[in-house]
Amino acid sequence: MDDIKISVIVPVYNSEKTLVRCADSILNGTHKNIELIFINDESTDNSLEICLRYADRDGRVKVINKENRGVSIARNEGVAAATGDYIAFVDSDDYVDRDMYEKLLNNSDCASADIVFCGYNTVNGDKIIPRVEPQFALTVTDKRYRSNFQYDTENYVMGNVWRMIVKSEIAKSVTFRNDIHIAEDLVYLLSVLNIAKKVNTVNERLYFYSYSSNVATHYKYMKEEYVDSYKELSEFLSAYYSVLGDDETAKYCRFSNFINIWRCYVYSAFGIRRIRKELKKYRKTGMAAFSTMRAYVRNVKSPRQKILAILIYFKMYAVARKLALFRNKSKS
Repeated sequence: MDDIKISVIVPVYNSEKTLVRCADSILNGTHKNIELIFINDESTDNSLEICLRYADRDGRVKVINKENRGVSIARNEGVAAATGDYIAFVDSDDYVDRDMYEKLLNNSDCASADIVFCGYNTVNGDKIIPRVEPQFALTVTDKRYRSNFQYDTENYVMGNVWRMIVKSEIAKSVTFRNDIHIAEDLVYLLSVLNIAKKVNTVNERLYFYSYSSNVATHYKYMKEEYVDSYKELSEFLSAYYSVLGDDETAKYCRFSNFINIWRCYVYSAFGIRRIRKELKKYRKTGMAAFSTMRAYVRNVKSPRQKILAILIYFKMYAVARKLALFRNKSKS
């Protein structure tokens, strides 16, 4: 498998504290036929200098310096520049196991696989927390696998692009959507899964995802500016799962994103009257229909989320807001 080249795309924005760890984990891996592409998104710290130092001393490293236009544009530019047989994505604050790419390439039937997944660990400070991923028991093409990207259950798995390698021709046939600023990697992932004819998994946790439990980080996408993104995401996901014949997940996604839109207004500190006015137009789209609320309540794990959904469905926004803000304060 040494002749198979993997292009690893790393978007970089103000990542000087974690970039060396990330780059070393990729370049020092057991699979040496690597092309590391840094996409510097107009960093204001020393990230670009670090990238250029790696490029000077290792011919496998490329640096693309661009104006700040977001992670989707950065990844698209990286994919366009990639020359590998497979393409992989790594976030600049994360790192990979030294055997990750060798094991993804050497898994059974790899030569005929369009995408190969592995498991991951979450890293919170000094703690490494293994993710329990029972979805490995399912085939990736099974619609039940894809529903695991949505439901807040024990089977939930984040729909990120960083724990896979995907054949270059498939990766290049799909672009990251720049009009969706949340879960844009989930949209990309589901799109390439639609194209792939064969998908394999390596049942080992080989990627290390840096997770912050900081409340402010957790709620960074709960702002009015993300309302349109949640609307677009709702439309994409509901259509996607409907085509799969998974109407339950389609309805779940619609109400889940209606709640996210509601949160955007709540955490932007708008008054209840303004919130009611803004949400009225989204109710007309069917996002908050009784059937979507029921699908959400059936499948969400948290009793608090079930109560919140019911309150929002019945337009008890003031009570729901107190519940949400109390929860946020208690986390703080």
